[in-house]
Amino acid sequence: MINEVTILIPTFNRSKLLNRALESISRQSKNINIHCVVSDNSSPDNTQKVIQGWQDFNSNLKITSIEHKKSITPFENWKSLISHSDTEYSKFLFDDDWLEANALSTMLQDLSNLDAKSITYNTNIYAKSFNYEPINNYYAKDTCELNMNIVIDSILKLASPLPVTPSASILATDLLVKAMKFSEINKNCTKYPIGNDLIMNYYPTFLGEKSYFQNKSIVNLWGGDDSITIRTTNGKLLSFCYLESLIYLIDNFYADLTKDQLRLINHKIFLNNFRSKYQKNLKAFNNSETFQSSLSFSEIFKHFSSK
Repeated sequence: MINEVTILIPTFNRSKLLNRALESISRQSKNINIHCVVSDNSSPDNTQKVIQGWQDFNSNLKITSIEHKKSITPFENWKSLISHSDTEYSKFLFDDDWLEANALSTMLQDLSNLDAKSITYNTNIYAKSFNYEPINNYYAKDTCELNMNIVIDSILKLASPLPVTPSASILATDLLVKAMKFSEINKNCTKYPIGNDLIMNYYPTFLGEKSYFQNKSIVNLWGGDDSITIRTTNGKLLSFCYLESLIYLIDNFYADLTKDQLRLINHKIFLNNFRSKYQKNLKAFNNSETFQSSLSFSEIFKHFSSK
């Protein structure tokens, strides 16, 4: 049985929400050794006092605090956490999310039982649009071992969706390091960061490591006004970044696409490139920033159309 884990929390100006996240970690089984690393992106509020309070209050919970004196991008804040993990397995927990009391013991037991390198879990969502009433078991998907096609169908909406937030997942630390490094390839979107979370969660699956989705809702996600997803109101931007990240994975690992997947990907590429040239609300992406697959359309068809 695995009995230790590192929790990585990037935070900015959310001391009350961070306090809830840390409180949820403190309620985990005392039989687990937890190293919690918090990276504070130059918060103007009392974030440091909250962290210090938990360091003083709970001697059983090891908390390492990283304080950035100057503001950096959210993705850079994520990256600053990785080198501080000192356990075989790590998980991200965004500062506005929190864990059920049995979450970590369940995750570590599942990793042992399944001999897995990566597991993504179902979630409960508390969203402003639903008056913060919980939507339990948000993802209507059965427990399964993951493969590339399951992930691709999920992102293309050819099948029921999978969670993309790293708060829902736990990974072998060495794979999380590789996933974070690989996600830097999506330079158009790292400043938000959107799409990088998809890569972080499912890079091990594309790599061929044993990965699972578990239909256990042991992570709670917050959908307040200041969440990254809520603040990124441009749905076309969300679509662009997730599509771009997905195609980088497909290109790198030569996923064996079905005809439906190939047809839909090329349709989405066309729409995104068209919009980037003609729609003002995508002016952040100039012509040079539109996605260019490392495979041409003809090469994609040649490589994947055997089915």
